[in-house]
Amino acid sequence: MTNVADPTGLLAALALVPGVGPYLAYVPLLIAVCKVVTVACPPPVAGSRWLGVYRLVSAIALNWGHAANAVPPGLPATVVARVEAAAAVTAAVPAAAAVQEAAEALAGAEGR
Repeated sequence: MTNVADPTGLLAALALVPGVGPYLAYVPLLIAVCKVVTVACPPPVAGSRWLGVYRLVSAIALNWGHAANAVPPGLPATVVARVEAAAAVTAAVPAAAAVQEAAEALAGAEGR
């Protein structure tokens, strides 16, 4: 009796698919690589020659709907800059609060 969760059995079954069987195990790897590329690279500006490539890579990476990095490609550079600036401000707020708390603690210690 074979175990259904046995990955060796699943890979062996995929290998039996005529023509593409040996390559089906690489599909998740392709999706993961495309996901890393879309996270690491900002979307190109409107009119860029890379816009089609970015859309294809984004589609392979399954970036649509409510994905965090599903910024529609082809937005004006000003909109992309605003999104990046908002992300930078959001990331800086906890750091600024920590600096303020440290300054207040230092001022309180010196006032004693």
